[in-house]
Amino acid sequence: MKKVFLIISIFLLGGAFSFSNENNPATIIEHYESKTVIVQDKVKENNEISETKEYYSNGKIKKETKIVNGEGTTTTYYENGKIETLTPYKNNKINGSVKKYDKEGKLLKETSYKDGVEIKK
Repeated sequence: MKKVFLIISIFLLGGAFSFSNENNPATIIEHYESKTVIVQDKVKENNEISETKEYYSNGKIKKETKIVNGEGTTTTYYENGKIETLTPYKNNKINGSVKKYDKEGKLLKETSYKDGVEIKK
């Protein structure tokens, strides 16, 4: 009961909660007082963030980043759950094709990047 009260108190007061041990990455959950976004980070022992999730106040996913050893993607979502943008990373920089979609899922724009720099066509 005390544990539940502590977690609820942290949520209501706008704090952060984390845990870690030697075998598992830490999970940090931040609750903002405005209650518009909830952020969850999974952090490796060397503090490299391998996964980050942000949520709208309605509980739907807003942004998700998965990066392991400098490679991965960031995906942002509209409140209706459709993908807004897809951004690829390599060597911790934007690399590849960044795609932007409308609220119905139609591709609006595609922009190419190399080492974090937009490639002009």
